[in-house]
Amino acid sequence: MPSSSKHVAVVIVGGGPVGLSLAIGLRHFGVDCVLVEKHASTLGFPKGRVVNPRSMEIFSQWGVADRIHAQGVEIEPATFGFLGETLLASEFRRIEFAEPLSTPMSPQEWVLCPQERVERALREAAEEADADVRFGHRFVSFTSENDSVVAHIVDARGEPIELRCDYLVAADGSRGAIGPSLGIGFEGPGVVGESISILVDAPLRERIADRVSVLYGVQRPRPGGGFAMVDNDRQWLLMLPRDVEHEPPESFTPDRCVELVAAAIGDDSVPITYLGHRLWQPTARWASAMSAGRIFLAGDAAHSTTPAGGLGMNAGVADAGNLAWKLAWVLRCQADAALLDSYDLERRPAARRSAEASLAIGAAVREPGARRSALGVTLGIEYESPTITPDGTTATRLADGIHDYEPTARPGGRAPHVRLADGASTLDMFGSEFVVVVRDDYGMTSHLQNEIGGLARVAEIPASAADAYGISGGGFVLVRPDGYVAARGRNSDASARDIVAAWHRAVGR
Repeated sequence: MPSSSKHVAVVIVGGGPVGLSLAIGLRHFGVDCVLVEKHASTLGFPKGRVVNPRSMEIFSQWGVADRIHAQGVEIEPATFGFLGETLLASEFRRIEFAEPLSTPMSPQEWVLCPQERVERALREAAEEADADVRFGHRFVSFTSENDSVVAHIVDARGEPIELRCDYLVAADGSRGAIGPSLGIGFEGPGVVGESISILVDAPLRERIADRVSVLYGVQRPRPGGGFAMVDNDRQWLLMLPRDVEHEPPESFTPDRCVELVAAAIGDDSVPITYLGHRLWQPTARWASAMSAGRIFLAGDAAHSTTPAGGLGMNAGVADAGNLAWKLAWVLRCQADAALLDSYDLERRPAARRSAEASLAIGAAVREPGARRSALGVTLGIEYESPTITPDGTTATRLADGIHDYEPTARPGGRAPHVRLADGASTLDMFGSEFVVVVRDDYGMTSHLQNEIGGLARVAEIPASAADAYGISGGGFVLVRPDGYVAARGRNSDASARDIVAAWHRAVGR
């Protein structure tokens, strides 16, 4: 028999960046949750290291962006890389990337922050927000019931625990068992390679002072390798393709790993301290479904990308941003349960775009002028679901759907960022509730607020920003709590009745 049993609104399985982000988001909206993670602590080995502007926007809405900035690595020349025979080769080619760290399309910028630092910051934030975070707790199985899900857990002492919840979220990674147990498979190319990452301590910063960057392509000990500076000082990560047939896992002893790093550096005299290694498979795939009843998949449990473009972790944070408010509205009886169906409808196509984009970026990353921002995939996703009210406009066809992004307040799109006179962003208005955006010369804001009551907050923007929202001639834009546009009325006579109808549709009623 279980040693204890508890009812909670949401149980999150997995304490990586996605599970922790979701816990923070749920607490932001006042939802109780328990997060269980089998490992005793957060990640100790570097994985992803790019937090993109959209993730930072979500973190800003939830009050944790400053924590990520504080953990970021200060490397200014992040708009180019170098390619040489070895890291210290006398001849090397500079690879220019097309985009800077910041973009005028967002109030946030890319932050270079190793994933282990991101996880530590998010865990602290989740715990301070009173999420029930339980590391060292292993998820075993679940039982679905008519009105709940029972998660069977083993705690750090080996004692069984039952957690009864309204909803269960699987953020348990690419090898998670929850999705497969639901019969959910994967689509897409799948595994596209075999790789090894080796983490070392080496005094190399002064040796590359004339070419400090975030990426160094090397051709030794084999073509296709890459060096990355982890902590802006002495920690380095070497990533190499692996020959599975001739390099079994046991062949990568610490000494062998040091030999590979020395060959990639190109100077045997550099002292190298082995810190660890990880075998991994670059993968591009997406789940055939991201929900089943009261259970949802998020992050790597639902989709995987190759490292190119830094899309993997960020796509998972976007999952959390989409799901958190929907769970909150349903649990607070402010929305019909049908709203939750839109999670799969909106996020699964986005997951596919991210996976396919990572393959395209990876194929071109070493080319001069290679683009890697993927703004079209991070900021330019436009959702389609029954909760979105179309306004009759059509999406602009862009020459490069991966990298190009044209801000739009079309229903389904992310509300545009416009810098206001006081230095604030229009995005600062969003993140906690539905917001109706109108021009500041509308003249009937108070009346409109009274008409729609507590369904949404009416916010004014100056005429200079109205054009970006498509309401320069009057009308309204209804923005969801996640910052995406639910509806737009472009006529000057758009009424409170139109807004209320759009709100009901946006919450699945």
